[in-house]
Amino acid sequence: LSFSADNKFLYAANDHRGQAVFSVNQSTGDLSEIAGSPFATEDSFGMVLVDPSSNFVYDSNAGADIVAYQRDTTSGALSPLSGATPTTYTTKYGQAFGFAVTY
Repeated sequence: LSFSADNKFLYAANDHRGQAVFSVNQSTGDLSEIAGSPFATEDSFGMVLVDPSSNFVYDSNAGADIVAYQRDTTSGALSPLSGATPTTYTTKYGQAFGFAVTY
C-alpha cells in the first residue's frame, strides 16, 4: 500500500487483478475505488510505491519486474509509462527499488 503525497489517493497492489486505486475522503477517511480501477498490470504484483513527487507509481513483483505509471494528480488515474527504467536493488528479503529513473 502507498499513499500519494497529498494523502488523497491510496494505491494497492491487487495481485492478479491489477493496480487498485482508491480516493480517500479527507473528512471521514472512507475509501472509494476510482473510475478505471483496477488498472491492468502485466503480472502479479506485491509491492507498490508512489514517488515523492506523486507524479509516478511503481509496481514490483517477486519476478523482478517493475511497471511504471504516470499518475494523474487530479483524478489519481494511472497510465503505463513506456521507456521508464527504475533503479532496482535485490536484497536478501526480495526486491526493493528507488527513485532514480531514466527515460
